[in-house]
Amino acid sequence: MILTQEEERLLKDLNAADKSGRAISALNCSGVGLARLVAAGYVSDTASEGLDRVLYRITDAGKKELINLSFR
Repeated sequence: MILTQEEERLLKDLNAADKSGRAISALNCSGVGLARLVAAGYVSDTASEGLDRVLYRITDAGKKELINLSFR
C-alpha cells in the first residue's frame, strides 16, 4: 500500500501518542486516510465517549510501516 503524505503524518502522530492514542471527532476529520490505515491494519479504532469520537491507536504493523518509510 502506498501511503499519502497525510496518512504518513497520521501514523507519525499516532506513534508519538503511543498507547494513549488520539481521540478524533467525526466533525474534525473526514476519516478517509484513517479508514485506509485501519483497513491496512496499521491503526486500530475504538468508539470513545459516545458515537461522535473515535480513539485511534497505531498497531505494531503501523510501527513497522513507519520504519519502512524511513528507508525509502
